[in-house]
Amino acid sequence: MTNGPATKGNSRGDRGGWLGAVTSVHASTVRVVGLTVAMAAVAAVLYVGWVQHLPGGPAPVHCPWWALTLAFAGSEVFVIHLQFRRDIHSISLSEIPIIIGLLFASPLSLILCHLLGAGATLVIHRRQPLLKLLFNLSKFTVEACVALLTFRAVLGPSDALGPRLWSAAFAATVTVALLSALTVTLVMSLHLGRLQTQQMPEVMAAGVVVAVV
Repeated sequence: MTNGPATKGNSRGDRGGWLGAVTSVHASTVRVVGLTVAMAAVAAVLYVGWVQHLPGGPAPVHCPWWALTLAFAGSEVFVIHLQFRRDIHSISLSEIPIIIGLLFASPLSLILCHLLGAGATLVIHRRQPLLKLLFNLSKFTVEACVALLTFRAVLGPSDALGPRLWSAAFAATVTVALLSALTVTLVMSLHLGRLQTQQMPEVMAAGVVVAVV
């Protein structure tokens, strides 16, 4: 009789632990999906409201779409990996094709080439699961829109080469690096169910250094 209740109790405990783990995973998935949808909505508002009305790059020539797409694909192959506990955060070199797109492409071409090139790499090379892929695609779209708006806000009406153009490029890439660190920290916090701020300074510093270089 002693073993009977004990076994039953263990069964209930195991079932409760399993259900708790499933509920926790489900809750974290819902939170990440919510963030992904919110970022996609923000990107859509930015594009429809402002980005689509921006002029093309100030350079006198344009970069072919396939070349820009390959540049974004390559930026996601060669990445810098930073490990925080059990999670690994990857910092790409996407600032390079972003600057090329800002100077040599239209806003729509920059966004589409970013999604196509980086998205193909995440699917084929990294084999990312669907939820993570959708999050990254929404993140790329927001970053491209913010880069375009920042670049044009600093550059102003002038398209002449010079310090103002350089400042606009630096401002766009640094802003994207900071935004990327913020969104990655936010999604990690939502996934784990608690705020993860301890790694943010290191992620932001690494992102800004890569952007400036």
